Amino acid sequence: ALGPIVLQVLLSATGTTAKSGSAGYSFANTFGDSMVLQRNAPLSLWGPGDCSAGCTIALQQGPSCTARLCNASVSATSGGGSSQSFQATLPPMPASGAEWVPAGPMTISLFSGSNVVATLSDVLVGDVVLVSGQSNVGISVNYSNQFNWTAQLENQEEADRVGPRLRLMAVGQGTQPTEQTELTHETPCKLPSAQCGCLRWARANHSNIVGYSALGWYLGRALYAAQHEAVPIGIIQSDVPGTPIQVR
Repeated sequence: ALGPIVLQVLLSATGTTAKSGSAGYSFANTFGDSMVLQRNAPLSLWGPGDCSAGCTIALQQGPSCTARLCNASVSATSGGGSSQSFQATLPPMPASGAEWVPAGPMTISLFSGSNVVATLSDVLVGDVVLVSGQSNVGISVNYSNQFNWTAQLENQEEADRVGPRLRLMAVGQGTQPTEQTELTHETPCKLPSAQCGCLRWARANHSNIVGYSALGWYLGRALYAAQHEAVPIGIIQSDVPGTPIQVR
């Protein structure tokens, strides 16, 4: 069997403070176990950690990987200052299960020397959709079916069925004036019918779809079905009720 995919890490200093991982290393909390990465596009990963002495990233399914990705590499440079972070750019890949990419989940590991210092597990490659807006996005699956118990049960059963390849994420309802490298802490919602907190990347299941965006969930189901369930789907819910659409 071939060894793990080893890619050189592109390093940069962003001043991000480490929150988890070994010796201050972690992937930014934008990423997480059970996430979906966008297919057919360069993939960027970043997070806090001092990689000035050199780091690598390995993508693997079990002990093996594909020859195309084993031979892939990117340039590297060192950061500076007291706060260190890394940024890795991975080459485009087709969807999990298509062409030469394994159908099953992969593990992404950050190495400092020979030590694994941060990992992302249960990762798939597919289509990622951002569902963003106001209260129309925040209305939950449960609320949209509040008078239809049959529909509620059907949605919960379907979530358990498709969850291995349909993943969800919800961003807390907070706003920031500048671009962020990490997600903000969980913030309360403004509507009792809406998702009232963050949902880090997770497989869809009967529990987490109840408070998830109805628009996001039904869109994810439709996209998954339209591609004959061959392409993993990741939905990101990011809504703040009552916010203006105009650019200030």
